[in-house]
Amino acid sequence: MARIKSYYTTDETINSLYTLGGEYMTMDRKEYIGPYHQYTTTNEIYTESKWDIRLSKKLIQYIPETTIITTYKNLKSIVFPNQLPNSSPTIINKTTINQGFVQRYFIKKINDSKIIEINESQYKDWSSQKIDRTLYVAASLTWYITGEILDTIKNGIKIKGVQNKNKESVVAAAKIIPELLMYLTNLTELYVDNTFTIPADINGLDS
Repeated sequence: MARIKSYYTTDETINSLYTLGGEYMTMDRKEYIGPYHQYTTTNEIYTESKWDIRLSKKLIQYIPETTIITTYKNLKSIVFPNQLPNSSPTIINKTTINQGFVQRYFIKKINDSKIIEINESQYKDWSSQKIDRTLYVAASLTWYITGEILDTIKNGIKIKGVQNKNKESVVAAAKIIPELLMYLTNLTELYVDNTFTIPADINGLDS
C-alpha cells in the first residue's frame, strides 16, 4: 500500500522501532511482531526498521479477535434468506459541508465480509429490528469532511486533522464491524476544501 506522501524528512521519521505484539496488525488482520517505523506527520506505521518499497507493509491498531467474531467466521456454510439492505452511499451537501462532518452507516451479514453503506433510515430499521439483527450487524461513525487534513500545532496544542479524526472513528466502529479497517482506508474520502467562499446558490440547487 502506497504511503500518503512520497517523501519524508528525517524529522518526520522514527526508524528502528520494535513491537512484541498486541499493538499493531497488518491489513489482513494478522497480529504483527517485529521491527517497524513510523511517520509522525501522517501517523502512518509500516513494517521493517526503515522504509523498504518491496517489503514494508502498512500497520494498523491491533484489535483482538473475539470468540464471537471467530464464531461468525465459522458460519460461512449457513445459508440465510436474502434480506440484503439497499446500498445508499453518503451524499454531502451545503449543510454537511458547513457543519464539517457527516454521520455514516454500514451494515453486513454476520456470516459474510461484504460491507454495505446504508442511510440513517435503514440504520434505524436495523436498530428497531425491522432488519433482522440475528442476520446483520451494523455500525455508525462520524466522518469529517472539512478542515486541516493533517494534525497541526496551535499555541503549543496539537489539533487533530481530518485523517487522524477519521482514523479514530474507523477504529471505534471496527470494534463492531472489524472489516471496516480494510473497507475505509481512504481517510479523506468525501473531503471538501472549504477555505474558499462558496458562491450564492442562485439556481436554488441547495433547497
